Amino acid sequence: MAKILPEKSSNNVAVVTGGSGGLGFQLALSLASYYVTVICLDMFIPVIQNYENINFYKCDISNFEEVKKMKQCINQRYGTVNILVNNAGITEISELVNVPELRIHTVLQVNLIGPCITTQIFLNDILQSKKGAIINISSVLGIITPARLTSYGASKSGLICFHRCLERNLRANLELQRSKNKIKMILVCPGKIQTELFINVKTPSSLIAPDIDPKKLANQVVKTLFESPLPFVTIMMPYYSNLIPTIMKLNTSYIHILKYLSGMNAATKNQK
Repeated sequence: MAKILPEKSSNNVAVVTGGSGGLGFQLALSLASYYVTVICLDMFIPVIQNYENINFYKCDISNFEEVKKMKQCINQRYGTVNILVNNAGITEISELVNVPELRIHTVLQVNLIGPCITTQIFLNDILQSKKGAIINISSVLGIITPARLTSYGASKSGLICFHRCLERNLRANLELQRSKNKIKMILVCPGKIQTELFINVKTPSSLIAPDIDPKKLANQVVKTLFESPLPFVTIMMPYYSNLIPTIMKLNTSYIHILKYLSGMNAATKNQK
């Protein structure tokens, strides 16, 4: 099926956090292919920046005032943002007792507080656009977390909860339901992606739980954004991740046994 493209003058403006590399960069490329003006916010700016419709800015998304000033800059230069992709994320693979307090704060700030801040700042513009979207990139590890990823798992679990709470608020908004508002909310909970974030972690079974190609995932997310008729969507990849919510309904003892047999706890052992 041919890709359904919006008009080149559609005036879609997207903010992608953590867009300088990995999945975030692939999301930016995919959005740009749909004629979206993309603004990537990251702490690291790539050396090569000559990508059509993609712009890079240094920004600490966990700093409210910094994001607020960035919004003003974006509005003046590119127009009103109607698509927000909360993608930025960091991890810490270590026993919790060995993780410095500052590092715990940083993981939670970037992975959870950051998306809350960016959503709060851009939400009104997205709602007023009547054709916008909020996309949160969480992780299947926010549902079932292996050993030595406590702070990361907690942050991604919190992001899932944040997304669901905001989704319920939008569903309950009678004004939104009665209007022709086409706001979308997309939650993405992938397994291990082929990026730098978990480069030293080897997947226990490449057959059952293969690593995800970030380009393939990004294209699926953006395709869902523009082509799915559903306003609220959850994307889980690869296939096994769709089974996790059902597995989590089991008794805790069975979950522990399954985690042991799957090798997911061993996968993060002695990783830096």
